[in-house]
Amino acid sequence: MKKIWQTILAISAACLMLGILAVAAEVPSLEVVTTGQEAKAGETVTAEISINHNPGVAAIFFHIDYDKTRLELVGYEGQQLTGWTVGIGGGENAVWVASKNRSENGNCLKLKFRVLESATNGAATIGIKDLELLNIDEEAIKATTVAGEVKVIGSPTSGDEGTSTGRDNKAGDGVVAPAVPAEKPVGGQTDMTPGSSASEGDQNEQKTDCTGHVFVDGVCVICGYKLPAEEAFEPVTPPQQPEEEPTTATNPTIWYVTAAVVVAIIGIVIAAQRKKNKAA
Repeated sequence: MKKIWQTILAISAACLMLGILAVAAEVPSLEVVTTGQEAKAGETVTAEISINHNPGVAAIFFHIDYDKTRLELVGYEGQQLTGWTVGIGGGENAVWVASKNRSENGNCLKLKFRVLESATNGAATIGIKDLELLNIDEEAIKATTVAGEVKVIGSPTSGDEGTSTGRDNKAGDGVVAPAVPAEKPVGGQTDMTPGSSASEGDQNEQKTDCTGHVFVDGVCVICGYKLPAEEAFEPVTPPQQPEEEPTTATNPTIWYVTAAVVVAIIGIVIAAQRKKNKAA
């Protein structure tokens, strides 16, 4: 009987450890999905950003790293996560912020690229750099990235220079055109509208490269535009929301507690059985 209980205890412990390791192995990731697309000069291709093993995020920041000798970023469109801001033609960073943790998996953002007229045949890589994931408590979440690629075909292979076809700025296509600096704010007040100017009296105003600035410590994370010292401001922290109840799939601590309880119960059963055997 003693050997039987020892075997049961060993099997239970092994199963629990395997479950814990399986949960721990599910590291969050952002993947660029292109599904083997092929395109010629002047044509448009899309790349979908997919989030996997999402533990619950409230902010996503990353730089869109792609082959600028073959492609040009011309637009974007939110998917499961809406409210994205993407710099087009300057900085080319992507920013998403929410007021609570979101745990959706799958496609969260679609990027649109145009193949340059000067593009040569071959694979054009689209990747993610400088990725940052934060939860509602502003805690960093470690994640990995997976790049994708599209194949350019039917173009000159000599690499002769050509001209870009430009951007399609039709309404509703998600394109943000470069902004022209606006007039200086009155009385030194910070102008939070796209294209705000630098400081009063500055004859060489900084030209911004995006609209819908997202400032962190006085620097736009999309285009890199820096506010003057007198206009810098602290970033606004999203309002705190009630924390979502963790589940066994996203909180390994529950697995540890469960393992301890199971081991304790098995120990009690074994002790009771021994006591019963001695009494007999």
